[in-house]
Amino acid sequence: MWFFSTVSLGEIFCKLFVNCHIRSKEFEPCLNKLIRVMLKWGEEVGFHLTGRELGKMKRRYVCLTTEQRGELLHVRDHDRLPYLRTKAAAIVKVADDWPIGRVAAIGLNKPYHEDTVRSWINRYEQEGLGGLRVKEGRGRKPAFSPCPSRYRNSRPRSARPALLLSASVWA
Repeated sequence: MWFFSTVSLGEIFCKLFVNCHIRSKEFEPCLNKLIRVMLKWGEEVGFHLTGRELGKMKRRYVCLTTEQRGELLHVRDHDRLPYLRTKAAAIVKVADDWPIGRVAAIGLNKPYHEDTVRSWINRYEQEGLGGLRVKEGRGRKPAFSPCPSRYRNSRPRSARPALLLSASVWA
């Protein structure tokens, strides 16, 4: 009975399989089955979970292999793109048992929305590091695109208006 009140079931399951190569889509059914079994066991011994413990079970967990963790730490510390460093730092903090809300609010260099951090985690789990990069064509489009320099000087000089000033104008 003491077991349920101090540690959430998701944390236990995540810690058990943290070094295994299990993708998140294969991981979720196992976690749900374990929660159902342990809830049934808890009812048999006379222990009932309150809403607070059930809320903890809905918390999002990220389990990283040692290679994934090393890759994210390297990106967080050494990548030349600041947005990649931020996203990698967020994923590492969630993997270190920080709640997503706390990471989004105070865990990064500026506050982000929880759904934004959650989407970073989802894309990382689905696509790896490539999912964290900004996709081609995203972002604000340029309002003005100057013509390239090779066209700028290719007009013939005769097309430019010539200013002919006579000496009488200045007299």
